[in-house]
Amino acid sequence: MRNLIKGLLAMALTVIMVIAAIPGLERLQGVMRVQADGGQATAPVSISVTDSVGASAAGCTVSVNSNAVWGNGVTTVGSVTGSGNVNFSVGLVEGYKVTYVVRDGDNFSAVEEQTVHYSANGNNSFGGNWDVADGKSYTLTVTFAEDTAPGNGGNNQGGNNQGGNNQGGNNNPPQQNNEISVTFNISGTGSDLVGCIKVTGSAQGQERGINTYGSPVDVFVSQSYTIEIEPAIQATINSVQYGGSNLPLSNGKAVLSNVQMSDGDSFSFVVDIEVDTGFTNIIWGYDEAEWANNSNGDCYVDPNTGTIEVLNIERNGSSVFEYDPEDDSQWEWEERGGGQQIKKYVGNDNNLTVNIEYDQNRSVILSWYVACRENDIVTFCFVPKPGYQLGQASINGMALDPQEEDCLFNIEMRNLLHISGVFVQRDNQTAVDSETVTYATLSGTGGIECGTLAASIEDSSDPVPSDATIKAAMDNAGAFVDTVGSVDIGMTQIISKGGNTSYADHAEDYWAHEQHQLGASVELSLAVPNNLQAGQTYSIVREHDGVYEQIDAVYNTDLEMLTFESDRFSQYTIIVVEGEPETGVTNSTAAAAPEFNQYKHDMDNLLASGSGTPGAVGLVVEGQSGTITAKPDTQGPKYREVIKFFMPTGWAEAFSFNILVDGKPNYNSKSGTLTINIPKYLRKEGRQFMIMAVDKTGQLYVYADADTNADTLSIVIPKLEGYAFTVIYSD
Repeated sequence: MRNLIKGLLAMALTVIMVIAAIPGLERLQGVMRVQADGGQATAPVSISVTDSVGASAAGCTVSVNSNAVWGNGVTTVGSVTGSGNVNFSVGLVEGYKVTYVVRDGDNFSAVEEQTVHYSANGNNSFGGNWDVADGKSYTLTVTFAEDTAPGNGGNNQGGNNQGGNNQGGNNNPPQQNNEISVTFNISGTGSDLVGCIKVTGSAQGQERGINTYGSPVDVFVSQSYTIEIEPAIQATINSVQYGGSNLPLSNGKAVLSNVQMSDGDSFSFVVDIEVDTGFTNIIWGYDEAEWANNSNGDCYVDPNTGTIEVLNIERNGSSVFEYDPEDDSQWEWEERGGGQQIKKYVGNDNNLTVNIEYDQNRSVILSWYVACRENDIVTFCFVPKPGYQLGQASINGMALDPQEEDCLFNIEMRNLLHISGVFVQRDNQTAVDSETVTYATLSGTGGIECGTLAASIEDSSDPVPSDATIKAAMDNAGAFVDTVGSVDIGMTQIISKGGNTSYADHAEDYWAHEQHQLGASVELSLAVPNNLQAGQTYSIVREHDGVYEQIDAVYNTDLEMLTFESDRFSQYTIIVVEGEPETGVTNSTAAAAPEFNQYKHDMDNLLASGSGTPGAVGLVVEGQSGTITAKPDTQGPKYREVIKFFMPTGWAEAFSFNILVDGKPNYNSKSGTLTINIPKYLRKEGRQFMIMAVDKTGQLYVYADADTNADTLSIVIPKLEGYAFTVIYSD
């Protein structure tokens, strides 16, 4: 019979959810240019200017497409949208120098960085040209500074940035004693797909990444050098020729070793590089200013809410990346423009990029960038901070597949994964199944490292302690009056696998760890009906590992809540003692008082029509004409056994209540329409409600919601000889 009822209910309550495609999710093609047929794409160019030395007043300027955007009285600097080519220029005056950095919106690395000094003999208006017809975005950062020794260098005739390859410019900055100036020239097929030239000297720490080709750049003085030519992200080097010979390839890079360099030398390379298709990328960062609205979209993760790591990447059944930050052989450091400290993965797979950006001290992670292939299985570690949970079960339409170990998820890569706002603040959870306690709240994190807490309050499975045991645990045994009852309080650390379900109803949606004792105390408030006499209040005796002790507790008669702190969880016995309870909400319960008051108000006003005559309420009680009211009640043990036994699959108990006539229960036949207000703490978008009832013979009735109002629950009762009802819900 039970299976039949469950089966019928399951069929009747099936919910079909359709998740529509999310507009605006497009695949970033890296260095591949994408242009709509019949016209040029447009893309934004973001500009920021820093001037703390009065360069604007002195006459320094910044222009875009020949229009002044800063300097000489123009102070508006922001973004411009261009199609085709976008030109920028910077004008210098004597006594000032400027550093400008161009960043490519596809891979966020600097594609050009120059520090230019005023030149008494040169052209002090210089700049660059971007090809934005492919829809790529660029960011220009300009910083002016005083120049105490400008020299005669700084003759920059312009640059040409074509999808990440700066091919122009003639900049000769003043030489330092420990540096020389050399030029790298790139030609051949896919010359714009060179990502970086890395120059390493013979001494430790002599490394420099070069992103400027065709113009002199500075490198350090060294006895010998190694030159490595790296492809752009999502590109592959087929060959690189130097002096008519092919250079050896190592880990996807072309390598020229034991090179001698002198000031003014020029090195020319002929490349054959092609774009790899089927790539996708993963980006997130912890700096709101940089990542909340950068050229890649919203990729900001608040570090106060949680952290993310990529632990493994599997391709065709084999691991191609395992994150081991302690294995230095798998990583190398690279300093980029603006002092960026990039830790690059240098494993043996050319079709993979993992770049981790650190702060200047190389101690704090600022961002992650991963380029991998479609259909790769990526294992992520999403670790929420205490009080937070992972709030979604998919990102960019890709499902998060939870693994056995805490916080680990697999994602099969099909789209871009620009991660933002995945962690959300969550309240602790409580589940009450007791005749002594009707409701409970829990606050505090208890010293857990991640996630939230869930407390269970159930009538104790152990005998209620004797009066003698209770008195022995009290500081003032003479104040003892009576024992109300015992409850077992359990505490569990829960870490969500995505979403916001009830742990009590859907434990499978969480990683859970029972906490017999926490690292710090949490605050519990238990709803206990006020059955006190004058001069009495409630208190708590806790048993933990065989030790009984009375703990500080405060009972508030206005809220009917008993509040205490504890870090240990087992049996708690509520007792009546001599003393004065608390009233009002101005002390220890003040912080939670709005929640308590709302709960109490909702439970005191269950009937949508308010208390009244049968005609006003809409429910007819045979042979009765008195005032009908509704009162929350935990019901008896036999009633609860019936409710639990017949609970439909996927549904959970919310609370029980009685229908009273003139304040008293009776079994007289009831008929009509009963409408109750759904308490606010239970309301949730998409949540469904029903009511179960048991008549005087033990027969179970299930009533579906008969109205469309999300805030009320109406049931039509043909005839019921009983007075006990239970509200149940399903998400």
